[in-house]
Amino acid sequence: MKVQNAFLPTIHRSNRCTWVGVVTVISTLSRNVAVFISSAVLLSPLFAAEPAKAVLERDFTQTVKPFITQYCAGCHSGKSPAAQLDLTAYATLSSVVQDFAHWNLLMERMERQEMPPKPMAQPPADRRQKVIEWVKAVRADELRRIPESARDPSGYGRAIRIRDRICGMSRWMCE
Repeated sequence: MKVQNAFLPTIHRSNRCTWVGVVTVISTLSRNVAVFISSAVLLSPLFAAEPAKAVLERDFTQTVKPFITQYCAGCHSGKSPAAQLDLTAYATLSSVVQDFAHWNLLMERMERQEMPPKPMAQPPADRRQKVIEWVKAVRADELRRIPESARDPSGYGRAIRIRDRICGMSRWMCE
């Protein structure tokens, strides 16, 4: 096929008119866009991991800690905290991640509106929901960090290991 001008139609033996130049330009743009998008997709976890941590840390400081101080610290702090859980001991996001099993339980109890208990001052629903969503975001961030080598291709064992890691269990269960 002979290209005469980049944007003029060319007549082939089949008597069909094609826009060779336009197709060539679109094809080149498509390849460049595909390379850019695939690069962005492949590299985004490298750049997104730290901003996600920074956002989680900021939300912990601005949303979760004040909530804990106002609604939980009355019972869950001091020398003999309720359920042997001193929530004021968690000063950073990394301390929460290290003991995520307690935070997962806290989230479940807050979702069922068991905490704070009924006689205590109840938080507004939107503040409670923000803390619940923050705990879920921490869980999602930690799940994203599980290396591919720790995953089971069948998915069954992987689900068990993920559950155990998130629940704070130290053992890895076998099928």
